[in-house]
Amino acid sequence: MTVENTQNKMPPLQMGTTNEYPFNFAVLLQDPTAEEALEAIKASVLQADGTEIELVYNTDYTVTLNTDRIGGTLTVNDIRTSGDYITIYRQYAQTQEVDYKDFNSAPAETFEQCFDKLTMLSQQQQEEINRSIKLPVSSDITNLSLPNPVAGRTLKWNESETGLINSDVSIDEIDDSVQTALEASI
Repeated sequence: MTVENTQNKMPPLQMGTTNEYPFNFAVLLQDPTAEEALEAIKASVLQADGTEIELVYNTDYTVTLNTDRIGGTLTVNDIRTSGDYITIYRQYAQTQEVDYKDFNSAPAETFEQCFDKLTMLSQQQQEEINRSIKLPVSSDITNLSLPNPVAGRTLKWNESETGLINSDVSIDEIDDSVQTALEASI
């Protein structure tokens, strides 16, 4: 098999009318077992209230893979509401399970499976990178991390412009001050 496209997740699908959701990205039928291949298909639900939850394989959903290695069907136990959206994606463990012995011939399919998994892992990481905040290629800032959130605070650059920190002032206090000033000017 070749991995002919870069897709490793489906766009969010509206829930509420069915419990079966097809997906059409490339999959491994063995990773190295069939059960591990099924477990690599993940599901996340964006609930109507804006919170996101990860569904648990064999508790919240099951998976059937197509024998042609392109997609399959994810079946949820709870149909949920039309305000909920499910995202189906592929997430393989970053492991290498094949042990090649010196002077031993290996079937081409074994090599193909390994290369397919490497390609899918690369796609998985690229999809995550695509959702990340990035600085311009000309930037010399590296290892940028976000501080832990503090309610009501915004992010700002530190004094040396090498990292982000939480502001000292609550944005809510600023909003209140601006509102008070506007009301006083009327």
